[in-house]
Amino acid sequence: MVAPTLVAPGPTRSMTPAADRGRLASVVVATLAFAGGLIHAAVIRHHLAYFALATGFAAMAAAQWWFAFRMLGRPTNRVRLLGVALHSVIVATWLLSRTVGLASVAGAEEPAPVGVADVTANLYSILVVAMLAKTWWSTRRGRRPLVLLRLAGPITALVAVGVLVGAVPAVLADHDHGHHEPPAGHQPVDDGHDDDGHDHG
Repeated sequence: MVAPTLVAPGPTRSMTPAADRGRLASVVVATLAFAGGLIHAAVIRHHLAYFALATGFAAMAAAQWWFAFRMLGRPTNRVRLLGVALHSVIVATWLLSRTVGLASVAGAEEPAPVGVADVTANLYSILVVAMLAKTWWSTRRGRRPLVLLRLAGPITALVAVGVLVGAVPAVLADHDHGHHEPPAGHQPVDDGHDDDGHDHG
């Protein structure tokens, strides 16, 4: 009679390779969203003269940080959809503010020039939308990931570090677009005379 062979149970993986890749993609998306929120939070101080602008940037930062936190957990399709909607709105608002201005927002009525901070933050938002859309499309089509994704772990780490490093100059960049001055109607008019006989206080 042959004695049964006992095999010690080895560690089991709770996630499939596809799930692992999805997890790594979620980390990259979360990093992009967190870095974008960090940039938006950093520019609040440049918009304190206008309550709506300062509040808007604070709300964007908070929403992006909430989304990043959820992506690091067990993100549902609803969370991903909210992330797509959030970052699409951020990009659309930015495009409007740089082309035609935001007529209903004090301090942003006129188109503002493009700066390092806003380009970086919105590039991150575009990448968030693109990655979430790619993940959804690949899942629906059942397509096999690219061979490059076999190196997803190191690539994810490098991308995450690169995103955070790239956010540093955006956070430190001068954000003076010129639309934070008081409205033109409230500025003293310089008529070219040093002494016009009026006391301006």
